[in-house]
Amino acid sequence: MVTQSEHPRFNEITAAVQAALDTIDRETAYRYARYITLSLEGDAQEEWGRGMDTKTYPYQGAYAESLVAEGEVKGKAKGKAELLLKLLDSRGHAVPDDVRERVMDCRDEPTLDNWFERALKGDSVEELFL
Repeated sequence: MVTQSEHPRFNEITAAVQAALDTIDRETAYRYARYITLSLEGDAQEEWGRGMDTKTYPYQGAYAESLVAEGEVKGKAKGKAELLLKLLDSRGHAVPDDVRERVMDCRDEPTLDNWFERALKGDSVEELFL
């Protein structure tokens, strides 16, 4: 129920879950906190994060570190995806929406690097995915 962010008692539920996390071992609490974070989206995820930040949990260091690391990976991949699309645009290639979406959804840096190399040498957008 904690991942049902539209529930009218969402804040009460998350507060109870956060209190319950204090009663279990650190590693399990970390896994649950991470699962909940990844299950939520938008404002609900931010609210959960704020709730986690306002308390000092014994596992919070690992939890916070994982979010930072995950954000860095996503940010780096997003930057590579944006550069790839700029390269395609600058080379005069029309980039269909489905290709643009596929590139922006990709979080695998080696794949993005490979696509970038293909975009440098290729004559069409279709060659990216060969």
